[in-house]
Amino acid sequence: MATVYQITGRSCYYMQFTDATGQRRTNVRTPFRARQLAQQLASQVERDVERQRAGLPLLTPEHTGTYLLPEQDHQ
Repeated sequence: MATVYQITGRSCYYMQFTDATGQRRTNVRTPFRARQLAQQLASQVERDVERQRAGLPLLTPEHTGTYLLPEQDHQ
């Protein structure tokens, strides 16, 4: 399950989640200052991680590709 949190002294929210390889990704910065928006992004990331594990394409690569795809795949 993805977790959304704010680091003291920072204006944006951060998330942590487990990627498709099973590695825990922490202190991943989101572009949002609103917790609800950051949580929505975290939910999309979680859904797309599950799709990656199942060998399916991402549903929202325009939103989650930055966090899940190798650099050359989402430019």
